[in-house]
Amino acid sequence: TESIASWDYAMCIDPHWYPTLFGWYNFASYGCAAFAFSILLVLFLKSRGYLAQVNENHIHDLGKFMFGFSIFWTYLWFSQFMLIWYANMPEETIYFLRRAQGGWYWMCWVLLITKFIIPFFVLLPRGTKRCENVMSKMAVFMLLAHWLDMYVMVMPNVFPKGPQFNWIEVGT
Repeated sequence: TESIASWDYAMCIDPHWYPTLFGWYNFASYGCAAFAFSILLVLFLKSRGYLAQVNENHIHDLGKFMFGFSIFWTYLWFSQFMLIWYANMPEETIYFLRRAQGGWYWMCWVLLITKFIIPFFVLLPRGTKRCENVMSKMAVFMLLAHWLDMYVMVMPNVFPKGPQFNWIEVGT
């Protein structure tokens, strides 16, 4: 249902754009955020003594899922761009044209760095996925990256000249 709901919400803002991979793209983004939140929840409950049976193998598995969804998100992010670029249909290219103009261009690069490059190199080694301290920091980082992903998805339609941060963005 989240893919359908996010499709409807985003399509309300930009009704002339209708991509084929948007639902899957959101699924991958929400999946990565869900595993990040799960890691934080498990580590919090473990620190309070409620999940004494959870060991580093469980945290490692959650880290692998978060890493996998980060890779999947990047694959869909690039595939969506490649399909739209290759087809060169004006109704499809509007999404990326808005994000390539003004101050949004660098935000797309920041998004790629925060949702793929940093998680790739941090979560690739086995030892980092077994360290609770590293995993909690990466989970918070991935939730912030997910927020940035949603911001870059929605706000170029609202502020075409570039990003603007107000108190509302902090609340979301």
